[in-house]
Amino acid sequence: MRGFTIVEMILALVLAGLLIAGGISFYMMAQTAWKEGDTQIRLQRSANNAMEAMTRGAGSSLDVWGRAGLREATSWSIPSTTPANSQIIFMDGIDGTTRSFYLQGSDLIYDPDTKASGNEIVMTENVTTLQFQNSSSSRIAIALTLAEDVASRTMSVSLNTEVLLRN
Repeated sequence: MRGFTIVEMILALVLAGLLIAGGISFYMMAQTAWKEGDTQIRLQRSANNAMEAMTRGAGSSLDVWGRAGLREATSWSIPSTTPANSQIIFMDGIDGTTRSFYLQGSDLIYDPDTKASGNEIVMTENVTTLQFQNSSSSRIAIALTLAEDVASRTMSVSLNTEVLLRN
């Protein structure tokens, strides 16, 4: 009976090592792609929810975001003291409450009543850009960008909309 030679054993170990290395490499690439895709979806969902809450409110009058968004505003102002127009103060046309959206660090903050302190709500994190502009007397343009680093790569989502005020 003849067994395996040392050369055959070494060749088999080298081939097995290459297969294992290829499998690990494929797994690492798939894991990175999964993380990037998951982050992109999460950022898109967060940006969409924040934009929806800013423009339309959250729907229910008992909801945490308040009663209405910018489209129900009767008046608004964009303070020139904030960098890059990153704050808007508006009066709600439903109950006359003065509300505000603004950027604090990388957090988008909603203040459901600017006269009361301590009731601010973080709507979303990882915001790199929040900009409000008067595009006409009855329209407000909003630009929102969220970004997050994943596996030494920056994933970002940008949304732009224009709100037509009802009041």
